[in-house]
Amino acid sequence: MQRTFSNIVIVVVAMACLAIASGALFRHGERFQDLTAIAIYVLAPLTLAAALVACFWLSSELRFSVALCLVGAASVIYGFDLYLRLSAETRESMRAAAAPHWGYPADRRTVLEVIQERERSREVIWPLFLYQEALITTGDGKVRSTLSANGRELVPFAGISKVPTISDSEFGYWVEYVSDRYGFRNPDKVWDKPADIVLLGDSFTFGSSVPLETHFSGILGERYNVVNLGYPAAGPFGYYATLIEYGSWLKPKHVLLFFTEANDMKNIGDDAKHPMLLDYLRKGFRQGLRDLQPQIDDAAKSVITELRRQEEQRIKIARFEIADALLLRKLRHHLGIAAFTDRWRRPPPIQYPDLLVELLAKTRDEVATWGGKLHVVYLPAWNRGRDERGVLMHYEETRRLVQSTSERLDILFLDSTPAFEAHSTPERLSAYPGRRGGHYSPIGYRLVGDLLVQYLAKQAN
Repeated sequence: MQRTFSNIVIVVVAMACLAIASGALFRHGERFQDLTAIAIYVLAPLTLAAALVACFWLSSELRFSVALCLVGAASVIYGFDLYLRLSAETRESMRAAAAPHWGYPADRRTVLEVIQERERSREVIWPLFLYQEALITTGDGKVRSTLSANGRELVPFAGISKVPTISDSEFGYWVEYVSDRYGFRNPDKVWDKPADIVLLGDSFTFGSSVPLETHFSGILGERYNVVNLGYPAAGPFGYYATLIEYGSWLKPKHVLLFFTEANDMKNIGDDAKHPMLLDYLRKGFRQGLRDLQPQIDDAAKSVITELRRQEEQRIKIARFEIADALLLRKLRHHLGIAAFTDRWRRPPPIQYPDLLVELLAKTRDEVATWGGKLHVVYLPAWNRGRDERGVLMHYEETRRLVQSTSERLDILFLDSTPAFEAHSTPERLSAYPGRRGGHYSPIGYRLVGDLLVQYLAKQAN
């Protein structure tokens, strides 16, 4: 019995070591550039596997002792990982920890709990709707939307119109607003007069986690009639499509396209799998979303209702991600040796640079049809890979690409990165002081807003 137990334990651990080493080489071998990574993920597992194989030449008693040591070590390691998993920070706990830094009481409620509380008071409030929640991947790897209007596939770029909406929280309070007639985050009256400026972008342009008056769209709105078409989870394809559907009708003097360093290049690759988004590159294509808002509202409410039902079922079940647990991701992150961290990998090559060129060129050409000016405003991934602790990943390469592309296409380019780097308290420019992640803080958004005010004043001279 002891012999069988010993053999099974030794074989299982040896196979696990071989799997770690081979997996590392297969998935990331050509991108290793640091000996520490090779030692941890290749040499150490192979050495341990070889030592375990050598154990079969030991006596049964010694093999049993080795097996007991392995089981004991595994129990301690996985036990500590379980502890870290159970005590891990959630978005709610991160909000609660950040709240005192910004002078707010901690609010640990989830968005579902906020909505349920409102319902008990006979109030209706809707969460943000993202069209990505209605996407499916077909057998050929393409992506399509399950939404439809008038018998055609529908891809909206905003949410439900004219309803109280709850977006997100990173400072201890939940941001709420009433959406405009097309589901964007604007005072509805901005659509009733000529637009001076249209904003295109993602959640940073939308103003995640902050009141509108502290966001750069609100700061600009004090001087101009600004229509903010930024929306969470959007990317350069969505920016261009939104301009075609809404901005071309407004014909503003200035279009500010906010390029988010953290994810916009990745978004181009993701959106390139969607045939309808690719259709926007064809001259004259549009869905006519302004006339489809009632259908968009109905479709979005249907998706949100189903997602809520699923969430209410999920929260009744305690869940663990099996793969994360087996690979000890919590423990490795706690020790600073998370698998193939960016400092141990060569930066991934920037994908789809040609699509970036095409999207920016088409955006420029569209704005030029009514004599407007396109400006690309670069937003650094502050506390998401670029901050006072240095630049990580391939962000410098991304910045050079976007700047050189803009200049080559004769597009006005404004880089806000130097203003972030020169700030006296850079750690307070993001939502979670001292942590990576989150959007800009009100201080960070105001920094961008003040920069834009100065920049646009110079453009007027």
